[in-house]
Order: sequence, then structure tokens, then C-alpha cells
Amino acid sequence: AKSAIVRKPLGSLERLRTPSSACELSRAARRNSPTSSCSSSTNSVIRKTLRMLCVAKRTVQAARMSPCHISRRGVWYNPWEGWLNLIWNSYDAKRVEQVGIDKVATEWVLRNGGSVLIDDGVAKPYWSSNYNSIPERVHVLGIDGKGNDLTNEGLRHVRDLKHLRTLILASSKLIGDEGMKHITAVKQLEELDLSRTSLGLPGLQMLQTLPHLKRLTIVDTPAVASKSYSYDAIKAALPNTDIDD
Repeated sequence: AKSAIVRKPLGSLERLRTPSSACELSRAARRNSPTSSCSSSTNSVIRKTLRMLCVAKRTVQAARMSPCHISRRGVWYNPWEGWLNLIWNSYDAKRVEQVGIDKVATEWVLRNGGSVLIDDGVAKPYWSSNYNSIPERVHVLGIDGKGNDLTNEGLRHVRDLKHLRTLILASSKLIGDEGMKHITAVKQLEELDLSRTSLGLPGLQMLQTLPHLKRLTIVDTPAVASKSYSYDAIKAALPNTDIDD
């Protein structure tokens, strides 16, 4: 008599160890590979972090949803916004060595919502605010950061721009006297707009070292409101400059 063959059902552990198809074998191999698992998880975390930063930056700029208070300078201060501004205005010396200061400065302005006057050596100079269309070869002729979150620390990007002629920082409340040390390094600068910034009298006095400045706008700044401010003294130091106060 033929003996009956009894098939013992596989336990859950045995089923995991004996995949029934090539697909399961492939998946098991990927799961057991520490390198691929680590690499994929790291890339996923980086992508998620970048997306979160972009969304957070836009949310803070557009809605101002976090609790705020007014600082001693009269500037709206937001803890989340301050942290994001620190990241968005950081100076990356290693990247400057790789791609050049003009391209890094362009990236800095555009990611903060400004626009840049670009000379790419192909077309006529043009204003651009598109971060995804920065050309490989770029010379920065002008920067328009009006109303954006550019900071004194971020102005480190402009001091080595050899072709910069126009710098518009109107209504950028985070710009003050400390940032003037970077601006005064741009000796070829011709037009500078610091209206409605936190520029004080010490910073204004530093600007007297710009020899080619043709137009200076300082409307509604603490410097002009200072009792020690004298238009005649500034005009005497910058005789060839059209000063709008």
C-alpha cells in the first residue's frame, strides 16, 4: 500500500526564508544589502528635507504664520524665518571654488526671491528670476533684492563680483551697517538703493569710499532720521553722486 505523503505546512519563518519566485528573491537580496538600503534611505531623507525647507520658506514668506514680535530695530522677527534666512544666506566657499563667485551669487539672490542682471556672453544682458535656468557662464551686472530676505551675512556674496554695477536692496530690513563692509569692497559700483533698510549713520559714512557711485538712495533709513545726519557732508564726500534722501 502506498503510504500517504503528509505535507507539513511551512511556518511563517520558513516561508520568509524560501521565496517562491524570482521577484521575491530579488526583493530579499535588496533588503539584505546594507549598502543599497543605506544609500536609498539617505537619498530619501535628503529629498524630503529639501522639499520641507522649500515649503517652509515659501510658507513663512507668504503667510507669516508663526508667532512674531517686533525687535528693538523695529523689524518683524520670526524664529522660523530667522533660521531659514541663516540657511538661505550662508556662504559656501567650497562651491565658490567649484563654479565661481558669479554663479554662487546668482543662486543666492534667486533662492531668496530676487532677480539678477546676467551677462552670459551669448545674448544681451537680461534680468532673470528663474533659479532653474542659470547659465553655465555668468557675469552678474546687477542685483535686485527689493523686499527680499537678504542679510548682512549674505552680502558676503557681492564683495568679489567684478562686474557688478547695480545693487538694489530697498525694503530689505535685514540689511544694516554690518553689511556695508561687503558693499564697499565693490569699488566699481555705480547705483545703490538702500531705501527703507536698517542703514545707520556709521554705515552711510562707510559708503563714502565708493569712488564710482553715481546714484545713492537712502530714503526712510535710520541714517537720515539721525540728528547727526548732514546731506551737505555726504554730498561733499560724494560730489559726483546723485543722492536721494
